[in-house]
Formats: sequence, structure tokens, C-alpha cells
Amino acid sequence: MAAPDLSTALQSLIDCVCAALSDADRGVCACGMTVGPPAIGPGQCCDCDCGDGCDTGGQVSGNLERVYPADGPLLQPDTRLENCRPSVTAADFTIVVTRCSPTADEHGNMPDLETTSEFSDNLHTDLGLVWNALKCCGSPIVFRESAVDSDPDGGCSAFAVRVTVAVTL
Repeated sequence: MAAPDLSTALQSLIDCVCAALSDADRGVCACGMTVGPPAIGPGQCCDCDCGDGCDTGGQVSGNLERVYPADGPLLQPDTRLENCRPSVTAADFTIVVTRCSPTADEHGNMPDLETTSEFSDNLHTDLGLVWNALKCCGSPIVFRESAVDSDPDGGCSAFAVRVTVAVTL
């Protein structure tokens, strides 16, 4: 079976993540591709126009980081000239999930530990769902790293999962 093209591979990863979150009643308002990393802010994490029963908000986006020739079972970078030599092409993608996070109230008081603990638990749940969804998404995948970014002033938090998959150009 041939590897998918870039857009198909990325959209497939996004679809797997969005379906897994939805199946766990943690659905998001929007899912799609971005050119480069998404802008993280309240518009991406807090608005929820996805209908009745949606109380988690957020969005899932994915972007292409780089494409390179790869050799080996799956995706060892190879910097040699290719000159039409058949080889595997690897693509590094980043999948980002944004959600609302607790923020300071109108008096400038930061949220209490109970509130931040509940948010943290939800973030960990989302991250586990995303990892498991990506592992079961079909194509062989290499996980490179995950990172969490929070903007308490803006009330938005995000985490990214970076993966590598084989693609066809």
C-alpha cells in the first residue's frame, strides 16, 4: 500500500484525533490544517459553536513542519542527494489541541488549586486520548515529542504532539 500524500496524511491524523476526543465526550469546535503553527488565543480555545452538549470548547489543528528523504524501517533522516533514487519520504507533523484554561478573575486573583487541578486532569485526559488515537490511526507513526503551553492571561492552553509519518510526494 502506497503512503498517502501530505495533505491526506495530515488530515487523517487530525480526523483520528477529533474522532477520539468526540467519542470520549471531549469534542472540540473545529478541526483543520494550518500553515505553520496555529495562533493560540481565546478565539481558538474558548468559542464553542459546535452545538448542544458541547461544553469543552477548543480546537484541533495540524501543520506540516518539514519533509525529508528517509531510509530504514521508518524514517531515519538521510541527507545524501537523492537523484531519483527510490526511497521513503518522511513528513514531520504537529498536532495541536487548544482549550480554555483557568485565568485570573476580574480582581486579578489567580484560580485556586482545586480549579487548576481539575483543568490539569482534563489536559492529561486529552493528551492520553490524542496519543492513543494517533497510535491507532493506520499508518506507521513515530512520536517525537509533546509539549504543553499555557497563557494564563489569555485563558488559553495548548499542547502539541509532534509525529513523523511516511508520505508520497
